Amino acid sequence: MEKRFISEMKSIASELDMSFIMREVSALTDIEYPQTFKARANSTDYVEALLKREGYEDVLRVDFPADGKTAYQDKRMPISWDVSKAKMTILSNVVGLERKVVADYGENPFAIAWGSVSTPEEGMRVRIIPESDVYTGEDARGALVLLETSSRCCSEAITPLLDLGAVGFVTDGVAGGVESPDTITWINSAVDDSNHWHVQADDRDFIGFSISARDGRALRAAANKGHVWAHIESDAHRHTNGKVSMVSATIPGESERELWLLAHLYEPLATDNSSGVIGVIGIANLIRKMIADGRLNKPRYTIRMVFSMELYGFAAAADYFGGYLGDRCIGAINIDALPISENDKRMAIYFSPHSTPFCGNYTTLEVFRAFEKAFDGMLRIGKFGESSYGDDCSLNDSTVSLPTVWPFHFCEPRYRYHHNSIRTVEYIEEKKYNAFLSALALLIIKLAAPTDEDIKDIAEGAVAIANDRLRAAADAQYEESESDTRIKYFLEVEKKNMLDFRKYMSEEEAKALSERIICPKVSSDGNIPLTPWQKYAKGIVATRLTVGMPHDLANLPKEKRKLLPGLVLYSPIPRILSALDGKTNLYEVIRRALWESGTPNTDSEYKQYVNVLYYLAEGGYVDINNEAELYEEDVVAALCTLGLKEGDTVMVHSSVSACGHIVGGAKTVVNAFLKVLGKEGTLMAPAFTWPYIYFEGEYQKNKRFRPYNPENLSAITTGTLPKVMLREFGAVRSAHATHSWAAIGKNAEYCTSLQRLTDNPCGENNPMEKALELGGKVIFFGCGVSPNTFLHYLEEKSNSDFLENAVVKIEREDGKIVTELVRNEMPGCRDFYGKKKPVCKFYTRAKERGLQIENEAFGIGEIYMMKLSELYGIGMELFREDPDVTLCDSPSCLFCKRYRRKKL
Repeated sequence: MEKRFISEMKSIASELDMSFIMREVSALTDIEYPQTFKARANSTDYVEALLKREGYEDVLRVDFPADGKTAYQDKRMPISWDVSKAKMTILSNVVGLERKVVADYGENPFAIAWGSVSTPEEGMRVRIIPESDVYTGEDARGALVLLETSSRCCSEAITPLLDLGAVGFVTDGVAGGVESPDTITWINSAVDDSNHWHVQADDRDFIGFSISARDGRALRAAANKGHVWAHIESDAHRHTNGKVSMVSATIPGESERELWLLAHLYEPLATDNSSGVIGVIGIANLIRKMIADGRLNKPRYTIRMVFSMELYGFAAAADYFGGYLGDRCIGAINIDALPISENDKRMAIYFSPHSTPFCGNYTTLEVFRAFEKAFDGMLRIGKFGESSYGDDCSLNDSTVSLPTVWPFHFCEPRYRYHHNSIRTVEYIEEKKYNAFLSALALLIIKLAAPTDEDIKDIAEGAVAIANDRLRAAADAQYEESESDTRIKYFLEVEKKNMLDFRKYMSEEEAKALSERIICPKVSSDGNIPLTPWQKYAKGIVATRLTVGMPHDLANLPKEKRKLLPGLVLYSPIPRILSALDGKTNLYEVIRRALWESGTPNTDSEYKQYVNVLYYLAEGGYVDINNEAELYEEDVVAALCTLGLKEGDTVMVHSSVSACGHIVGGAKTVVNAFLKVLGKEGTLMAPAFTWPYIYFEGEYQKNKRFRPYNPENLSAITTGTLPKVMLREFGAVRSAHATHSWAAIGKNAEYCTSLQRLTDNPCGENNPMEKALELGGKVIFFGCGVSPNTFLHYLEEKSNSDFLENAVVKIEREDGKIVTELVRNEMPGCRDFYGKKKPVCKFYTRAKERGLQIENEAFGIGEIYMMKLSELYGIGMELFREDPDVTLCDSPSCLFCKRYRRKKL
């Protein structure tokens, strides 16, 4: 088989019309280069006309609205965008800057970030400030922020800058910028939302420029020394008149079932992905010629070329063709980011994942193994066998069921020159491109038009590949407790892939193949008890409610959208979602997903993904059946058992999700507390914020930084409970810039009214002191005992050396941002941080002195309660005996070491 494949591949390579292919790649790249929706329309027109010119009789074009609102399979279409001029001119004298105009759309369209908005017609004069300075307090309002080279132009960087009033950003973060200091990056993902890729209707305005690494170094050096001013001008604008289109054509087969060839439009780089689109057309032209010449039989399956926008366009295309494609298609090849430059020495092959069994996985590997030898190691397979839901492989989702393989570039570093303007047609190594296309062509033929001999040989090779993969899985390091179950799962996967040969042979023949898969011997499963979240997950069953992988979270309002792990597609989440069948419990589903992705099988992983599924359930993406759900009456019962009483004053630190799913979430918890406390009681929760720009001896550079504004509830860093108290229960809030408290109940005003904006956070008149006067209690709801701010009050009362002054920013009612000093803040380390249970020095010694810590199991978590009077009395004794009682003893902790040394 290998020799035959090599011979056929070389024959294909000699016949591919590389003159046509290179000419058309150049033409399509030039058309898409302006990156506007006008250019996209021209690109669509060009590909449609090209297919018709090449003689395809069933060319199909479907237009979808680019309005920033319409969603297909939870991929909400981008908003249309166009520009004709954009320029940034440096007004200041900058050493090392060879020219004043550092960004010019007319010179290079990548100079302006996709989705940027316009300036006034006369332009704008703006400051350029480094990103790190923004988080150390420099006023970003009206400025362009020069991003750190490591900052991606996505919501993680852009959202906080817009929150802080920046006009936009400048980036010199060019992949490969050291080797190509004068190229720039193409920015197509500058968004003000969590998971989506492109600007949509509710994204805020920004202006973004892309400059070279050389110019960036000069500007950054100058901005670090003083003010740098620039003049910017742009007519870029968003609108809703454009379209995202799909263009498709087929090579008809004996069966109407189709093999899809996916290659995306609208990416203005020759190797990503004009070379993919035109390469597919060039291959299809040759296959048609081979059929016409009688050298290839009419394909067993119809071959369909599908060209559209990456991820979003293909989601729309899948929707157009019915949503679920498992009955329509036999599989797909994703033809994106081809390894066809001189920098490409290796490649990766992503298989279709376990949710969509595909015998084509084995065919793909056999073809590319032959490819390695056919062209003298021009490209080596760097890795294979991993499955992917990334990018256009999201169609692997079981609700869509388009099993997709992806032969992919595998550079070192992997994303060398990613979106770099260097990737023009000249960047393509034509000989490598020709060779790679010949392998793709052979793969297409072997999937759509295999001979009986091909089927027999590929099936025989598949058995060997499957057994090799199982032996490798058995040899992999993993928890011995799961060795047997794990390998049996992978055996089941390979058998399902083998049974997919029913597309080419009889049911009996495919079953006979699957029976030849041998399960390696491994150690038996141990008897290690399940972790708490594993036990919890075992009682939950979930079902998918929507078609397509949740991605843009379009079903949720913007204020409820949040960044999910791995941007959804690049994490175990798709594997979990694809396995939800309404029958299998989440312990099994998550465990298998972790095995598949090579992720550690830890309690925290189960907690994370159970909570992700509950979050998706809020948006209607999944339905969850959980016998262990908690309700308001459960919270009430737990609080009463703990000893909380009517009329109590209580401070609550919380992590609501840590106890398992509470129906109604934080609102239910607040209601339960108020029900127990009654009209005479008072509920308090920390509503702390992060307006710091400086601690003694240390600038902070955390992107959580926001100037204090009591109206900005999103800036609260202490969880959902205080936000819900303020937003939905009308809680009063103390005035402190960093350590305010929210309170509801009889003594809410008394506890909060005397704390001032810049008081010592834990000094006189702080709400904790008032709660102590009232004989209050402190409760830790699900979060363990580590977030005990009252211990900082003890440090304040004991005049601890390690309380430090801090400088903060405060936004006044008139909008002016002022800088203030707050004394005795609490930076650095403490021994009780991170301790779920009371096992640190302070708690251990306090319990020996008689501190009563009430504890009640609740759901999957625990609730702790202490009386403030006991905590205060015993705590002050401990501080008098050992002023370092809350510092840690780790010799590697520089903060605690510094203050221990200072005391001596």
